[in-house]
Amino acid sequence: MIVEKDRLEYDELAGAVAPYALVEPLTSANASRTGRYLSYGFSAVVTNREELASIDARLRAVPGVRMVL
Repeated sequence: MIVEKDRLEYDELAGAVAPYALVEPLTSANASRTGRYLSYGFSAVVTNREELASIDARLRAVPGVRMVL
């Protein structure tokens, strides 16, 4: 996912993925050239489309999240 560095509360982001079966923890990957945006990634076991939609909705509700891939 892509987040705005200055608007993101990491604890909120971590809390959004905490209820799911994570295979790899939430980690920061890259920063944009200007440093305004950061990318984060994680891996989770998802058993159905509803769970995937739930993860997507929880992540998009976090202030500062701009894109969920």
